[in-house]
Amino acid sequence: MNTKIYMNEEEAAKLLGLSRRTLQRFRTEGNGPAFLRVASRRIIYATSDIKSWTKRCRQGGVAAFRGEGK
Repeated sequence: MNTKIYMNEEEAAKLLGLSRRTLQRFRTEGNGPAFLRVASRRIIYATSDIKSWTKRCRQGGVAAFRGEGK
């Protein structure tokens, strides 16, 4: 099984069921999954970070999703 370690913004948004713009807004607000900036305009996400973020959102409900209570 060939599992991707990193995914681009479009792939991450699709996996999360979000638009790219929403994922960008989360990133700007500091509410989204951890990301890596590999070039001035190139953002990638580690699959493990996406999974961790969705797990925190699921366990913490809406407050965790919005970044509240950090």
